[in-house]
Amino acid sequence: MIVGGGAVGIETALFLGEKQYPHDDTLEFVENYFTNEMLLNTIPPIDITIVEAASKMGTDLGGTKWITMKALKRLGIRTLFNSKVVRYDGQMLSIEKEGNIANHAAVTVIMATGYKKSQDPIIDYCEAKKYPYTIIGDAKSPGNIGEATKAAKDCIDAL
Repeated sequence: MIVGGGAVGIETALFLGEKQYPHDDTLEFVENYFTNEMLLNTIPPIDITIVEAASKMGTDLGGTKWITMKALKRLGIRTLFNSKVVRYDGQMLSIEKEGNIANHAAVTVIMATGYKKSQDPIIDYCEAKKYPYTIIGDAKSPGNIGEATKAAKDCIDAL
């Protein structure tokens, strides 16, 4: 279970979902040395569900949202919208949706409920030494990789 349907939660789900499909080299090895029964007992499918409190998911993905959402579907990753986690006891995740609470088996829960600005002590050091610096990326404000890359390019161009 992944709690949070923003970019971080979705990208985590995609990363884990892709891990259940071996690379071409692995497939060749498996075809040559594993029986079907061995394969079924060795690589269990990963059950991934994203729990999102809002009515939409991936609103911070920008122009890649349609590709990303299609990839979730292709990998069989389930999505729960308008859902709120109310309890986790280490085995079961209790999720409230429309006033009803349902329990879902969850051995692993990944919290991807947002990201926030990071403060680094290097800033204090630069200020004390009077070194010029520019804060970019999540150190400046929560954003995405596209914004951080553009900010880094702008800094380089300014040199």
